[in-house]
Amino acid sequence: RSFGSASRGHLSGIGKSLFLHDLLTDVIFAESGWVSYDKSAERRAAIARYGGLGAIVLMAAAALGTLALSFTANRSLIA
Repeated sequence: RSFGSASRGHLSGIGKSLFLHDLLTDVIFAESGWVSYDKSAERRAAIARYGGLGAIVLMAAAALGTLALSFTANRSLIA
């Protein structure tokens, strides 16, 4: 049933869509030279990243040290 409207033709599927290609070549890669970065911001981010990693390592070492101390104390109580 067409309900009074003309039948629409189906797409053949042989056409080529260039949207994604044009988006990448004409917009994204063409404007990649516009990007700049702040060296001091990069440095602050690196300091924060390594400082956080160092804090995690210190907390893990403290936890393992506490477990080792508890293990040796409990072993001496059992023996």
